[in-house]
Amino acid sequence: MIASCGCMDISRLSLGNLKNKDGSAGGCPVNQKGNKMVYRCLNFAHRYVFPPYCRLCGAPGHRGLDICKECDSSLPKADAGCRQCGMPLATGDDVICGRCLRQPPDYDAVYAAFAYDYPLDKLIKALKFDASLAAARLLGELMGRTLAKTGNRQADAIVPVPLHKTRLRERGYNQATELAKQVRKYIPASLRTDLIERSRHTQIQSELPAKARRGNVRGAFRLKKANVPPRVAVLDDVMTTGCTVNEIAKLLKRAGAEQVEIWVVARAFK
Repeated sequence: MIASCGCMDISRLSLGNLKNKDGSAGGCPVNQKGNKMVYRCLNFAHRYVFPPYCRLCGAPGHRGLDICKECDSSLPKADAGCRQCGMPLATGDDVICGRCLRQPPDYDAVYAAFAYDYPLDKLIKALKFDASLAAARLLGELMGRTLAKTGNRQADAIVPVPLHKTRLRERGYNQATELAKQVRKYIPASLRTDLIERSRHTQIQSELPAKARRGNVRGAFRLKKANVPPRVAVLDDVMTTGCTVNEIAKLLKRAGAEQVEIWVVARAFK
């Protein structure tokens, strides 16, 4: 029996192992009626048999999410910033900062749903280090809903930042991919986990000083497919220096992408 307090937590159930006919990442493929029915059954069980509860305080959830109204309203909003890198600016969010003017990044824009601060950091740490797929579902839903509200975030493909196969074996899942599965419910774009691979094992970026991060990821990614869509959104959980996503954006632009945006749950600054 599936139970949130018993042998299995329904929040850990995923359709990520299901594949579409073209081999792209699973989720709820519209051309596979059986998979779609399974997804609906799991969704029904999650919403009605095991109603949502707040992953931060334990109170009943609201809007069908695992977060209560009070904790939802306390999540740190991202300040207005540079329209290219997302750096907070006192002048608003329709200008480009001096650093981007002097040395433009390879990506065209950054969208962060939140700022990396308490209590959001608790959910992100649970996602990355506690194997909480429930946190992935919640953060992805919050991110997707916020993206949809802006009305100007569009992409042909969402590319989650890949993990190296060694770290993927250790963790058991890619947190960026789990987030993307939720975001694409709100943004009509294909989920492309087949475009980019992390070909070199690197140190964890958060463990390095800012100046060392660029060298740590330089040459760490490889393009796997030649046909790159014109508009690509590179998706990750947190962006700090932007070195990782810039390396990926550089590859995508060289392969023919016309526009590369960075979509993250939270923007951090150090």
